[in-house]
Amino acid sequence: MAVGGRRTAANCAIYSTALDIMVTANELFAAGHPVNGEDLATITPYITSKIRRFGDWVLDLTPPPAGTLVTLDVTPVDAIRASP
Repeated sequence: MAVGGRRTAANCAIYSTALDIMVTANELFAAGHPVNGEDLATITPYITSKIRRFGDWVLDLTPPPAGTLVTLDVTPVDAIRASP
């Protein structure tokens, strides 16, 4: 993805999160809960710890079965092309 595409995707994620914050604040207000503007000012739509930029990721952190090859070949491409 080109740089412009990444920037657009990031902007869309931030916009979506800002809308989520707005909808939640309005729902709380409609339910009779006080919504303080100073509290809302501390919330950022660019959340880096739990951002949903590319959806929900599920990680399987269980170790692979014994005997599974878990190495990565990091031979430079030029070295592979130069070999006979």
